[in-house]
Amino acid sequence: MHPILFRFAHPLDGRLIEIHSYGVLILLGFVAGALLVRWNARQRVLTIDKREIVWLTGIVLACSMAGAKIFDVLVMLPDIIATGRSLLEAFTGGGFMFYGGVAGALIGFVWYCCTYRLDIPAWLDLYALLLALGQVFGRMGCFMAGCCYGAPTDCPLGLVFDHPDNAVTPRGLALHPTQLYEAGFALALFVLLQMLWRRRRPRMPGGLMAVWVLGYAVFRFGVEFIRFDPRGGLLLGLLTPSQVVSLVLVVGVAIWFGSHRRRGRT
Repeated sequence: MHPILFRFAHPLDGRLIEIHSYGVLILLGFVAGALLVRWNARQRVLTIDKREIVWLTGIVLACSMAGAKIFDVLVMLPDIIATGRSLLEAFTGGGFMFYGGVAGALIGFVWYCCTYRLDIPAWLDLYALLLALGQVFGRMGCFMAGCCYGAPTDCPLGLVFDHPDNAVTPRGLALHPTQLYEAGFALALFVLLQMLWRRRRPRMPGGLMAVWVLGYAVFRFGVEFIRFDPRGGLLLGLLTPSQVVSLVLVVGVAIWFGSHRRRGRT
């Protein structure tokens, strides 16, 4: 881990400025994803204005960050109240929830597509690839920052997060590097989606996004069992909020696939 990439003094007043690895990797992920969207559109000979990609990607990024922060505050609200923190402090501090980011990105995405009359299923498939690739960068950012860590373990995969700038991860404990597990899964899912995209005749418009949602939801449900970072209280004493969302998404995608198959038979 390496939470802070570098520090430098402000040229005017000498204030120390820190550049954090998490933010840099998130930005790199979205830039790489936007370039991928453009390249894939050309491969499929789709007439997509590159300015549309820039604007839509920017809106998706802004809405995803806002959604991730809002969802984090909502999930952690009981702890915020118990510790006497103000909402302003909670919103300006660290902490993001991935599913909140997905929800925010989807809201911004649908708004833009409806406003400018874009083909939502086609763009959803393109942005499924962006999400999968961006997630690789994002979870690497989590690893560098030390957040989203796993439970203590004595297995060979366990890592000790002992960087001097570490203010998040428990020190002196070997932990499951769940950030790397998720980055590896996201990379494999991205490769699968890219292979499916290269098919010239997609059978289901919007199907790539459905595959990404289903794949990630199933993986996230499982990896939550070995997560150790604060993620809100257990619901019904059994499941984390992210596991509940994962179950809802799996059911939703299953219904979507079922309805699509029924339409195909009629």
